[in-house]
Amino acid sequence: MGGYFGKGNNRNTESLESLVFNRFKQFLSKDFVINNKINWEVDNQLSFFDLVIFKKNEPIAIIEIKNNLLEDDKNTYLVFCEKTTTLTNTRFCIITDNNSFYFYERNKNEVLKYTFDEIISQINNFKYSSVNPQQIETVLKIIKDTAKLYLDDNKDFIKYIDDNLIANTIGFDEIKNCFHFNELENNNFNSFENIFFTHLLGEFKAKTIYRYTSLNTLFDSIKNLSYRMSGIMGMNDKSEANFVDQYFSKIETKPINEKPLNFQHHKTISSLNKRYISSCSTNKDDLTLWRLYGDDAKGVCLGFKINSEKNNSSFLINKVKYANSKGELKELDFIAEIIRNVKSQTDFNFEFRKLKIWRHFFKPYEYEIEKEIRILAIDNEFLEKINEDWVLTNSNSIINPVIDFRLNDLKSPFQLSEIIIGPKCPEKIINQVQIREMIVRKNIEIKAKKLNSNLSGIKVSPSKIEHYR
Repeated sequence: MGGYFGKGNNRNTESLESLVFNRFKQFLSKDFVINNKINWEVDNQLSFFDLVIFKKNEPIAIIEIKNNLLEDDKNTYLVFCEKTTTLTNTRFCIITDNNSFYFYERNKNEVLKYTFDEIISQINNFKYSSVNPQQIETVLKIIKDTAKLYLDDNKDFIKYIDDNLIANTIGFDEIKNCFHFNELENNNFNSFENIFFTHLLGEFKAKTIYRYTSLNTLFDSIKNLSYRMSGIMGMNDKSEANFVDQYFSKIETKPINEKPLNFQHHKTISSLNKRYISSCSTNKDDLTLWRLYGDDAKGVCLGFKINSEKNNSSFLINKVKYANSKGELKELDFIAEIIRNVKSQTDFNFEFRKLKIWRHFFKPYEYEIEKEIRILAIDNEFLEKINEDWVLTNSNSIINPVIDFRLNDLKSPFQLSEIIIGPKCPEKIINQVQIREMIVRKNIEIKAKKLNSNLSGIKVSPSKIEHYR
């Protein structure tokens, strides 16, 4: 039963739902599948729907079952249907007690009383939408005009849009009923939308970035000559990872149209689980970051030299964009405005499909002190991994993939160049000497095994912070 109407219905819910379920199942064509008791969780919003009709694994209609339908409640039904179709990106919404049927078609702004046969006819004759070249041009103009309105100070981004945003950059998904950026480069990091977001975030100029971690993590990394990254599916930290979802929720914009994770196609799930992320900073030997991420200063700070010339379709390194002190982020406002204008001028949604990944590069103002840089990796044919595994995350108990690749692989765009031992690290002097010796021996091993790596020149030194509680 959908949570919208509450629990005030005095009826045998299971019996009535079964009757409606079987009735629709009998008369729907073979192109459709109907499922019951759907838990719909998108952007941390959980809704429950009695019945959902799917076509080609995409939701087409939501059916809400309710006792004692009243003509006077049509406005309530309309509000429910509008919210439901927006949340689920479905075309139709039906409210019924198995005798009367109220029918809503998305964007029609009215709920009409239909017979069952009329509803079945509407669904069975459902056809996907199509767009014309003029509508594509409208979308192009909206994006360019909105960029100049919101991001006029980002000259690099404006130039990229002006030079590269053309008609064949925009696609239309007939099944999901939305515009999107075409994947012109086989879904890798060189796709238009990925480069769109790199320019949106602004130029990344840092030559060295720093990762704060435990002494044990460093030990395992050198011992195994590997660097480990965790999948983005495990980054469900409610305190900051959902900042983008919450931001759009405040301004009533929905940039990503998703169906429940358990109804996503296996290829989609697999693709999501091939994205990995690692968080660093431009702040070196920083007291606050030692406390937060360096095992309370008992760990290490790892410095990585960045070679942007070695950026490839496996790795992307970019800075995090923070909101201002008022909680405003014009880059996200820009995205929201595009969605609103495309909807109002074409009656279709615009879906930023890469935002599912890039939302991890936007954070609240309170985190600005961290000056975070994130490394994003994609497990594709170009990534020379040495191991992959699964873990249960400590922070949120999510089963999540991890991937290991060769530490200081010569083709990697980032190389470990410095190790700073934390202010409270046990036996700092002894560990400094032993880390150096371990690196020397591991370099001999690298040469003996002819591995494509090099640990020479890594500087090992203690933190310069002398006063630490």
